[in-house]
Amino acid sequence: EWHGPFDSPAAITGSVALQAGPVAVAGYAVDGGNLRATLAPAGWQIGQLELARSGGAVRATGTLQPPATWTDWSQLGLTARADFSLPRVQDVFTGEAPVAGSVTGNASVTLAAGKVTALSAKAAAAPLTAGGKTFELAEVDVSGSLERLEIARAHARLTAGNEATVSGTASLTGAMPFDVRWQAAVGDLPALGRWMDLGPDTPLPTSGTVRASGTAAATVDDLKNQRFARAAGR
Repeated sequence: EWHGPFDSPAAITGSVALQAGPVAVAGYAVDGGNLRATLAPAGWQIGQLELARSGGAVRATGTLQPPATWTDWSQLGLTARADFSLPRVQDVFTGEAPVAGSVTGNASVTLAAGKVTALSAKAAAAPLTAGGKTFELAEVDVSGSLERLEIARAHARLTAGNEATVSGTASLTGAMPFDVRWQAAVGDLPALGRWMDLGPDTPLPTSGTVRASGTAAATVDDLKNQRFARAAGR
């Protein structure tokens, strides 16, 4: 149901209700989805946006502030939140999946005049397989913007007793500097050696524990170019 005038998106009023069956597009797939929204001059209220896949779902709500003209979508505003629970995140991809495992969490984003002004995300995966390695547990809690991230916590448990945690700040622009604090606990050196797949000729430890912590400050650009002398830490 739509009501005009239609020469301005911000002037449209009405409601939208959509349902879709299985859909695959741009390398992603869902089993089905539905959308319910109310359109008003004060904003388009997204009451429900749900995408389902393999027994899990992504559910989002939010408010979209449409622009005054159809040609000025770069000025739109948006406040949205999504909660997700995907027992097989690899099924979301139609091709080779970059990650696999069970993922839960939430994310939010705010746009003003077409620019991201705030974002946050909390997610946990148990287990998570990425880059050929399987982590028993991976957790992340970040906030910020497209220019700078505040890392409240990034935690990984490689195997039982072997885990690491990082917190700090990271820039996503320029040389991408970061300043982080880290701590690691290695309670099972033999298991860590097997997880790292060091090779049959590499002697593996038979026992031992290690605990360490410190700070690190560098740029992603320096690390890519192996300019390690510029890195600082303790």
